[in-house]
Amino acid sequence: MGDEQVFWGIAGLVTGSLCLVQAVTAWRTYRLYTRGRWIEADVVDVREEREQGGDSSFYPVVAFTPPDGQAVTVESPSPKSGPPGAISFPDGKVHVLYDPARPRRIVLFGHRGDKLAKSLVNALALAAATGYVFVEFVF
Repeated sequence: MGDEQVFWGIAGLVTGSLCLVQAVTAWRTYRLYTRGRWIEADVVDVREEREQGGDSSFYPVVAFTPPDGQAVTVESPSPKSGPPGAISFPDGKVHVLYDPARPRRIVLFGHRGDKLAKSLVNALALAAATGYVFVEFVF
């Protein structure tokens, strides 16, 4: 086995690992959308993150209590580019889609970054790249 085959073999393993990560992310997001439950939550805080160019992203922190009685406080994984105001969170409330099995996994109403579609496309592209690398360069 030559140096080139070893290099491309390692590249194939890396792209295959990235493909697996994207596939798991897509599966977890799909499960959240299919078995998740909607609940009204209180917006308890908003974290602002400033970027290098001066732009800001805003991450709402919400608190809710699912029917099982365990209080949950969690930050939204998806930011908003504009500051939240009365239109985004009337009366300091927002609807949250949460996973009953893992209530800290949430999506806020109106904050959906289409993670499912992005993860699926990335997983398919990485699977194709992995297959190409192994067929073309390793074997």
